[in-house]
Amino acid sequence: MESNLIIINPSKLELSSEANIIPKWRVINRTIKRLEDLSKKAYDEDINIGFEFLGSIPTLNDAMEVLEPIESQENLGYIINTRFISDSDYNQLKKIKDFIFLIKLSGLKYDEEDITDISKDFIKFTQKIGYRKVYSIELSEEECLDNLYKKFNMKFENI
Repeated sequence: MESNLIIINPSKLELSSEANIIPKWRVINRTIKRLEDLSKKAYDEDINIGFEFLGSIPTLNDAMEVLEPIESQENLGYIINTRFISDSDYNQLKKIKDFIFLIKLSGLKYDEEDITDISKDFIKFTQKIGYRKVYSIELSEEECLDNLYKKFNMKFENI
């Protein structure tokens, strides 16, 4: 495998205390166990496991509840997707900044004037708290112009 990061997404489940639906505590416990097992196996191959919250672990708070007990797994960390963080308190990122492997800038739209709907304040905030790792770009349009990356890079450098 030529990758040093595998992104794990939890499955989409309905969470409730009803008998026929899996309770949240069980989903969290199962997720902790599975991530711990995966990270141990990946460690031997020098691969990081990035956990992206969505589905059955829908918030940053829930993701922190999953990852905090296993923070000692040095190859296990967070994937922050701007599409799913809007309901979270950005200040929580200060607590986990050293455990963030990747920030996905999602929902970018292209037009001639402005390349992004991502808040410049969010990007500035991540830089201010000391995040210096990788950002990825997820475009919302299927076809992109050849110079889209260059335009984004120029805008990003101006932030």
